[in-house]
Amino acid sequence: LLVPHILRLFIGHNNRYLLPLSALSGASLLMLVALSSELTRAITLPVSMVTATLGGPLLIWALAKGQLKG
Repeated sequence: LLVPHILRLFIGHNNRYLLPLSALSGASLLMLVALSSELTRAITLPVSMVTATLGGPLLIWALAKGQLKG
């Protein structure tokens, strides 16, 4: 859910580019997480756990950045 917000920082608010890039970037992120989860041979982590670990700090950062602006 944070991929479109992060891309908006780099691309801007032009939805003609933001929507397809969000879909591709989100799918690529999930594929990378799933691949890295499967490649660790010691333990297989659920994809949801890894994405929550990545997304949690990004959500806090986005909320803090919004508080500083507003």
